[in-house]
Amino acid sequence: MTNPLPPSPVPPSPPDSVLARYLAGEAEPEERSAVESWAAAASANGVELNRLREAWASRRPAQNWDLDRAWSRVAKETAAEAGGRAAAPLRPRSWTANPLLRIAAGIVLVVGVSFAWRAFIAEPASPAIAYSTQRGEQREVELPDGTRVTLSPATELVVAEGYGRGERRVDLTGEAWFEVVHNEAQPFEVHAGGTITRDIGTAFSIRALAGDSIVRLVVVEGIASLRREGTPSAEAVSLNARDIGVLGAGSTARVERNVDVQAFVAWRAGLLEFTDATFADVAAELNRWYGVTFADTTLATRRVTAPLPTNDLAETLEILSRVLGVRLERVGDTIVIR
Repeated sequence: MTNPLPPSPVPPSPPDSVLARYLAGEAEPEERSAVESWAAAASANGVELNRLREAWASRRPAQNWDLDRAWSRVAKETAAEAGGRAAAPLRPRSWTANPLLRIAAGIVLVVGVSFAWRAFIAEPASPAIAYSTQRGEQREVELPDGTRVTLSPATELVVAEGYGRGERRVDLTGEAWFEVVHNEAQPFEVHAGGTITRDIGTAFSIRALAGDSIVRLVVVEGIASLRREGTPSAEAVSLNARDIGVLGAGSTARVERNVDVQAFVAWRAGLLEFTDATFADVAAELNRWYGVTFADTTLATRRVTAPLPTNDLAETLEILSRVLGVRLERVGDTIVIR
């Protein structure tokens, strides 16, 4: 009679640091193999790994953190609080009642429960990221905190390094629409054209075109503040819904209250609304949206009041021809009078 083969040895439970790197997608090939072999060895292990995956997916994705470095920092802080005495080992002996906390403990066991939880969910300082649009292009961007930004043509938005670690800062050149997820503990600020706009639970538009010294803030919902960079926060002007703030070369914003602001953000719906605008300003906008220039400058001072589509140049030229009493025709990227 043949002796039965001995059962295959059950792989040991992977170290917390390996599990954490596996969940973050940063494990080495041999570490991934070890985790997956352990999960396949017993149904309970597979269930636990799936629970960890679900918990990890429900948080904002972490990037490059270092477990050993975290423990070193904890030890130093604990020693400092103890007056320089050597810190006792802090790694917990058993967290089997909650496997997610067992993994978290290896990363975030620091003095104070609330600080530990923030350390677990916080992301490392992320690099600055730039989003931009060309002439005639719009782009929607969702920031890590859920804030949504719509960029109009010829616009650049730079999300500052470490966004969400304390303040939330972006830098804008051009024109954009913001729907901000408010967080009292992490103010959202837009730096544009030498100004600072701070969200106080807001949906707003900012226009700060390259080469233009005037910044315009249009508040559609909520409250926002506007001030010149380098001035105290106490000098910021507060704007409510249906308010427009304009800040030029001076340090004080000019505010118009209770305005029909929809005309200023109609570009989001494919419309440019002009009211008694100079044709020079109209031509500059059409250059941003269509990439065309006007050959004849004799129309520069003419006044224009008309809604113009952002996605149909032929219709736009037809409307302008009627308003100006001339015949406008496109030749390549140039508009000429016939």
